[in-house]
Amino acid sequence: MKKLLVTISFLLTLTISGYCQADTISYWHVYLDNKLINEFSVTTDNPKVEISTPDLNKSSILTVEYFRDTPCQNCRIYLAICNSEDDIIFKIKGSGTLNMLNLKLKRLVDLFSKTKDSTFILYYKEPPYHNQFLFTLTFKK
Repeated sequence: MKKLLVTISFLLTLTISGYCQADTISYWHVYLDNKLINEFSVTTDNPKVEISTPDLNKSSILTVEYFRDTPCQNCRIYLAICNSEDDIIFKIKGSGTLNMLNLKLKRLVDLFSKTKDSTFILYYKEPPYHNQFLFTLTFKK
């Protein structure tokens, strides 16, 4: 009888666990000059950040704080900034998944004024296996 109860309990556990899946998702916060401007996750459809260039100063910083379910302390990470054709323009390097990555917006605003390309695509990368599209960044005058 005891074996039967254990077997039934085990089968019920398997059945219930098939219907209820616990999972954590990656998400990220975006700050402009230390002020939270957006929050996104892997479930966000078409994440976008739009910044008005007159609101920026020469020292304006865009910060990305990325969270995932399995943090690491010493892994190499970087923020890839790409043009509208998805070519990497430059990278912001860091280490550890819980660290913020800071982008001086002057670099992108200067590029925007030279090329008239107002759209940039940002990715969070943790080589060799993690490559997450974060958002599309657009500047407006």
